[in-house]
Amino acid sequence: MLGWVAKQPSMGSALQGSTPPARPWHSARGMMFARLRRDDMESAMAWLSLLLFLPWFLLLGSLYWLFPRQPRTARRRLFDGTTLVLAFALSIVSMLWGYRIGVVQPGAGPIWPQVLAVLYAYGAFLAVLVLALLLRPRWLGR
Repeated sequence: MLGWVAKQPSMGSALQGSTPPARPWHSARGMMFARLRRDDMESAMAWLSLLLFLPWFLLLGSLYWLFPRQPRTARRRLFDGTTLVLAFALSIVSMLWGYRIGVVQPGAGPIWPQVLAVLYAYGAFLAVLVLALLLRPRWLGR
């Protein structure tokens, strides 16, 4: 083992006359890949806020689906299913929108984009469910 250490060049000789190792962000291609990784990370952070609120959306959606218990016709199942799909789709769109708005806010903290994304997603989900609750009796009364 001591022989291996003796064969290694000293730190001073390694630094003299040698160029530093190439780093991927020193080239245009490396900068492009670094930017892609950063964009992927930002996209993942936006989806994290939806993932954290997904159990609450499932609870609210199942309560909407189950109550009131009667009448349980095919027409109501179609209306409720369409409502839940629309509520989830609009919450995703508004979550992405809220995250983008939060990212460009000057002076906001690092957690602000996720908070704003959740607020937008939750607001859109609740707005669709409340509107559907108001329209469901009219739809079923036809």
